[in-house]
Amino acid sequence: MKRSIVLSIILVTSLFADNEFINAQAPSLSSADLLFLAEESKEKNDINMVDRVTNDVSYNIVYDNQGAQNISFRGIDYRATNYSEDLIPFFRTSWQNSNIFNIYNSTDTIITNGAARPSSFGVTSIGGDFEVHTSVPKSELEGELHSTVTKDRYFSNLTVGSKQDNLYIKTNLQYLNKNSYDISDDFAFNANQPTNERVNSDKEYLGGNIKIGYFLTDKDEVAFKYGKSASEYGNELDVYAPDYTRVERQDLESFYGYYNHFEDNYKLSLRAYVDKYEDIWAIYEDSTYTTLNPWTTINGKSVLYDTSRKGILAKADLFENGFSFVAKYQEDKNILKNKYAGATPQFVYENFLGSVLYKKTYNSILIDSALTYKKYQPKEIDYDGYAFTYTEGGSKGDILDAQVSFNYKTASNEYYLSLAKTSKIPAMGEMFAFSYYQEPNPNLKPEISYNGEIGLKHYLKNGLLTTSIYNYEIKDKITYIKTSTPKYKYYYNINKATHRGLEFRYSNLFYNKNFLTFSYAFSRAYAEDGTTLNFIPKHKISISDKVNISPKLSTTFEYMYQSSMYDSADIVKAYSLVNLHTNYKINKDLTTTISLKNALDKNYEYQYGMPAEGRTFYASLNLKF
Repeated sequence: MKRSIVLSIILVTSLFADNEFINAQAPSLSSADLLFLAEESKEKNDINMVDRVTNDVSYNIVYDNQGAQNISFRGIDYRATNYSEDLIPFFRTSWQNSNIFNIYNSTDTIITNGAARPSSFGVTSIGGDFEVHTSVPKSELEGELHSTVTKDRYFSNLTVGSKQDNLYIKTNLQYLNKNSYDISDDFAFNANQPTNERVNSDKEYLGGNIKIGYFLTDKDEVAFKYGKSASEYGNELDVYAPDYTRVERQDLESFYGYYNHFEDNYKLSLRAYVDKYEDIWAIYEDSTYTTLNPWTTINGKSVLYDTSRKGILAKADLFENGFSFVAKYQEDKNILKNKYAGATPQFVYENFLGSVLYKKTYNSILIDSALTYKKYQPKEIDYDGYAFTYTEGGSKGDILDAQVSFNYKTASNEYYLSLAKTSKIPAMGEMFAFSYYQEPNPNLKPEISYNGEIGLKHYLKNGLLTTSIYNYEIKDKITYIKTSTPKYKYYYNINKATHRGLEFRYSNLFYNKNFLTFSYAFSRAYAEDGTTLNFIPKHKISISDKVNISPKLSTTFEYMYQSSMYDSADIVKAYSLVNLHTNYKINKDLTTTISLKNALDKNYEYQYGMPAEGRTFYASLNLKF
């Protein structure tokens, strides 16, 4: 079947009803979901998960404290977004960024839920939910090899699976080597960025995992997954205030356990997980990497800290009465090994989550609701010798969130309304100093947001038109102030902030071969004093037009415009991008893709002082076996 026809079927039917094409592990979808497929990502030569959602107007790209890219729903901080894979939350560092999120893995589907409906865990987060779902092998040997090359980088992803009788094995291996990348010729070069070759952009990553599962009966499944990754890289510097950062090593080791029990009227899911993470990084005086910056070292040592977490999660879905119950316990431990001479600061926090979800249809109106109780508290604090003191050992709290959505569907239209109280717990890195660029605040309050959203979807003969209006009233929003001498970020709570806007999408299939999509988003985000919030553009436009020239050959045109936005006191200028893709299916198992990204060689940046990639050719092969 032609890809454009498949996309049309997905948009018109799959996004808004229970679906068979999603694997059995994925939940049924509702009107609030957006869906990203691995196949669609390969057709655009996307290397990481950030690339996969770049052209969607709901998402913005932001940088974490070490310069890695992350995404945020509607511009709300990425730390306010939940990321999970098969009911296990992604591991996060002390800054709440997900390291594995930036490397493309062998996911089958990504389902994103904004603030319009409860998530798999209960009340959705302030920044929405991002759920990754993977499938079980179906044959004795199956796999896929995807490789992408550019002038200065190489990426490869290999997935191999096997299922024999009741036993299955699935392995995944990823490798990325990025020497550098070129920025636009239109950039105004200076002493910090004297040539087109981006300073400090090198990166090497190697990661993989193996999952072994066994069906005890036709109703019981157990599985274990082991993963390990390692990376070393330099970070792109701020061209106006340079810091020569090297991540000398980031190691992550993971142990995950799964149990699923299926019955006609209920499903029980159990998860256990342990992650161990070590981070060594330093900031130098110049690009020679010989003299460490005194603001980032103690006794000449670079930053070294260990993070670990362990958790258990249980979920019961009762199909007949519409109830689901979720319980989760997680312990996070952070040890900063060389913060100061003679001391090893250590912080251990506990998190509890309990949710009751209820989903039922009454008189053609679907009611989807949830109550979620969250508790976080310090278990062990060792911070002797640091500059500030406190009496309660850091932030702690009990939070009760609630959400209800109503959905009414006719033959050609669908209407929904969602109301919610959601929250975000402060990150460990915001409360305690894991970076010499931060002035921590151990008494940060959690963010509380009161959300409202109303939406309409109209079904066309070969497409879909959808629009939504939303409003978030956020209390105690966590933000920061940047200073230059010494350079650090100070975190604090804004008493009140407002984020409101609208989104519009149009998708249609013409002549069974031309698939056109148009999306527009408008947002207005400001604090109570009128100050505009960071990293939220007022306007964003995305256009994509895919044409199937023949059963084997297709081309895709992409255009994206983003208006200017604030980065603390600085302004990230507006920009527009054009991408071109050509896909050729050599046979049913082998496909090649050629892409020209930023075809007009525009000079642009996602964050102030961080010029992005200029015109670049990508070439890839994708082999299935």
